[in-house]
Amino acid sequence: MAERPARPATLTVSVAPRYRLRVAKRRRDRWATGPAISLPEAAYGGPVYDLAEPDPVLAWVTFPDRVLEVEARVLAHTERAVLVEWGFSQAAECAWLWRDAVTPRVGDILA
Repeated sequence: MAERPARPATLTVSVAPRYRLRVAKRRRDRWATGPAISLPEAAYGGPVYDLAEPDPVLAWVTFPDRVLEVEARVLAHTERAVLVEWGFSQAAECAWLWRDAVTPRVGDILA
């Protein structure tokens, strides 16, 4: 019986560069949420009160394709809505949400 040739230690696959870019972009898009949907100024009204220190909250944020509950910070509020920020540093995003879409984090107090 003839012996089989030894397999190489690693398998190299040749892929066209444009295909690699398309796959990488599609993978990134799965994790990207896109911009949040914020209330228009007419909806949240005024006057706007800024907080001296952000309050930690859990907020239901609406995106074009999903709704997520995120750990956020309240930066400002009106009688009907709150401005929340989530994420950190340069990746931080913010949106105006209805007050009822926000609850205090466990152990924290919501004014």
